[in-house]
Amino acid sequence: MASPAFAATLWLIPGVYFLFVAAEFVVLTQLALTLTAQGASAFAVGALASAFWSGIFIASTAAHAVVQRLGHARCFLVAMAASALAVASLLPHEAYAGWLAAAAVMGLGGGLVWVSGEAWLAEAAPRERRGLLIGLFETSVGLGMLAGPALLPLSLWAGVSPLGVALMLMAAGFACAWPLLHVAEPAVDAHAATAEGS
Repeated sequence: MASPAFAATLWLIPGVYFLFVAAEFVVLTQLALTLTAQGASAFAVGALASAFWSGIFIASTAAHAVVQRLGHARCFLVAMAASALAVASLLPHEAYAGWLAAAAVMGLGGGLVWVSGEAWLAEAAPRERRGLLIGLFETSVGLGMLAGPALLPLSLWAGVSPLGVALMLMAAGFACAWPLLHVAEPAVDAHAATAEGS
């Protein structure tokens, strides 16, 4: 059973993940369009997307072990920080190999945030609000995937770098998630945790 203070912070998780997913999909859309404009092959564009989703798949299989070691809050924040560093690494260059590596790290971070956040809600949310919170979390995933590409033309119209927009969204998500470190979270159930939430 979550304490009242902790239960109140659970509402942050869907909002944080919306910001995080929107940021990653701004970047992925920008990279795909840039490659297409440069005349890259469909295979090269597809490989970039595959690197991202492969990272998510790998992270989802390891998420429970990482949560066991770090706890939900630290896993959440460390994964977000890793993804933000991957986005920042794109700023100084346009090397395709570097883009592939960054996409894979973004996927690893995204997968850890996705699975740990969903499992966290499944474990810790009050029974009467569990369905609502998990539903909001899943909705935030879809809305983030929708918002990211939509923010790209807006950022270009405003004269702001899409990568800069992504980093600002991630910074906002990180700031919103920070309070999660400062409340006592329930212990991770070694037999339920990640599997129950996914």
